[in-house]
Amino acid sequence: MNKKTIGAFQPKRIGSVNEFGKGLNKMILCPKCKAVFYNKCWHKDLKFLRENRENIKTAEKILCPACKWTKLNLAEGVIVLNLENNFKEKEILNLVKNVETRAQLRDPEDRIIKIEKEKNKIIILTTENQLALSIAKQIKRAFKGELNIKWSHNEDVVRIEWNEKN
Repeated sequence: MNKKTIGAFQPKRIGSVNEFGKGLNKMILCPKCKAVFYNKCWHKDLKFLRENRENIKTAEKILCPACKWTKLNLAEGVIVLNLENNFKEKEILNLVKNVETRAQLRDPEDRIIKIEKEKNKIIILTTENQLALSIAKQIKRAFKGELNIKWSHNEDVVRIEWNEKN
């Protein structure tokens, strides 16, 4: 299911348990983002990478779930920002990038897939629904406005709409 429209979602989550089983002991390296899968989770921590340098050299190379989602243009979080004017656009986008950076320190799979700009509208696609929720709450906290959150019934997908109020 590879649609080009906003809201093209994959019904079954691409994740480590689905892909690698519950107890994979070998290391896997994502050739695109250089994240390493080991001990049931993805790592991008420099200390971990330094300590396991030799094992990483021989690791199997497979795209991580976030890189797969980005490649397929699939999202678990969709944020639509409706701006009354574009005066705050740069500040909002800086805040969005900062939230993504903080989230990636905790989990390298938390990513922004794409940011689309239209007239008085910004659409943000994320790999994780919790990242989308965090971004939207930070925008509301910083710029006020009105937040509308809609969760999918069968999937872990969230669609969030924020309306700026002057």
